[in-house]
Amino acid sequence: MGQPKFRLPEEPGSPEFNGRYEALLRGEADVKAKAASERSAAGTYGWLVDEYLRSPTFMRLDILTQKKRRGILLGTCAELVAPGSKDAFGSMPLAAVSTANLRVLRDRKAHVPSAQVNRVKAIKAMFKWALAEEKVPYDPSRDLTVPPPPAGGHHTWTVEEVRQFEERHPIGTKARLALALLLWTGVRRSDVVTRGRQHVRNGWLRFTQQKNRNRKPVVTQIPSLPELRHIIDESPCGDLNFLVTSTGAPYNALGLRQLVSRPLR
Repeated sequence: MGQPKFRLPEEPGSPEFNGRYEALLRGEADVKAKAASERSAAGTYGWLVDEYLRSPTFMRLDILTQKKRRGILLGTCAELVAPGSKDAFGSMPLAAVSTANLRVLRDRKAHVPSAQVNRVKAIKAMFKWALAEEKVPYDPSRDLTVPPPPAGGHHTWTVEEVRQFEERHPIGTKARLALALLLWTGVRRSDVVTRGRQHVRNGWLRFTQQKNRNRKPVVTQIPSLPELRHIIDESPCGDLNFLVTSTGAPYNALGLRQLVSRPLR
């Protein structure tokens, strides 16, 4: 009681979160943690983030989208305005937030194009909401753009690489089940990890897509092919999810990516 409060924007359990938490226990309240604790001052960038995260508009987003966007926006609040500065973005008055300021936040993720795109999306969504709710007089993110992604993109597996993976992970393993679900359905990772036997009826897999299901739900119906049914029948599955961990918990999208990213040999 009577101690100052500090908000930690990092993912709980991450090395960054644990390091910051232990530092606070030792009484080492660094600039970023201090800025995070003060960013609720009305009329600041941090205040706008807090308002947006509590808004019905934000709550209607998919749970995974909420988690990602919350982490991104809280992270921007803790960042310093400039190297060596004692001021964080969270304490910046909204009247001082410009497109140039937001470009600084954008460019700090230039080394990770996907993170840069997600950061810009989160910032633009927040200011679009803020303008509609008359919390800001103008939208400084309107002209915030993202450079085109580098050429090439993700490598697409060849038929030979798929065969190598299948040889490495025979039927009955979770990795092989994960590959089969992705290969024979063609749906997003977020849909693969939430599917189970209850979605299969009369040889068809029918479900509502996870993406935008709270705003613009899309019902998908695809055939449950014999090849897929055989692998499911020969694999350990959960009650409501095909893919479950050793503790019986369903995989999340990140866990699925790691499952199918195992070495081919």
